[in-house]
Amino acid sequence: MRTHRIFSEVKLKSGTSITLSRTASRHVLRVLRLQGGETFSLFDGHGGEHLARISETGRDLVKAELLAHDPVERESALFLRLLHALPKGEKADWIIQKATELGANEIHLLSTERTVVRLHGERAAKRLAHWQAVAINACEQCGRNRVPDIGAVGGLAEVLRTPPPADFSFLLHPAATSTLTEFDRNPASVNVLIGPEGGFTESEVRMAARAGFTAMRFGPRILRTETAAISVLSALQVRWGDIAF
Repeated sequence: MRTHRIFSEVKLKSGTSITLSRTASRHVLRVLRLQGGETFSLFDGHGGEHLARISETGRDLVKAELLAHDPVERESALFLRLLHALPKGEKADWIIQKATELGANEIHLLSTERTVVRLHGERAAKRLAHWQAVAINACEQCGRNRVPDIGAVGGLAEVLRTPPPADFSFLLHPAATSTLTEFDRNPASVNVLIGPEGGFTESEVRMAARAGFTAMRFGPRILRTETAAISVLSALQVRWGDIAF
């Protein structure tokens, strides 16, 4: 039977008790419909998970005893950093959810020349908190015990001035000549840069090349931006990570 999993913002320690947040308590009581004495799994993002038993319930309140700690990890040996142009609508939620399920360790949404959505100030902060919650929910569902870092929205030029280190850095581009099969050295880390709905401008492609990103073609068809993200992360995990058939 599937074990229900809940994220805790408080660091967990076996043998102690914890009061869940109001949001988590409501989820346990009203969505999962668990009752006193029932067990579920708690994780705090620092590795492993705890078996927890409900000791007290109230209106929007759940207290639980932390039982055994299981050090199980479900992280890939391949460190994946997704650098994705901020898409329109709710596509960002979908990308973050699926990238989390596929093992991305960091997800950064970027503003580019052809990015339609612009986020600033309080609106940007609210979206960032929302996206972090999306990643947490995805971890609860897929079994990950470490939550990926969701970076604040930054400009592409700013990011490329000091690009994050990785063994390989790829930019997806439909006109590129290189393909994934040409890279035979097993990397420990990979950066993946994906553009907006209208694609990168030629100046942005040149800027990425100067920053060490190799343009890579992913098949003969032009994929939507959200499809490209999920497809390439899957391919990278199959080739160098932990997805096996």
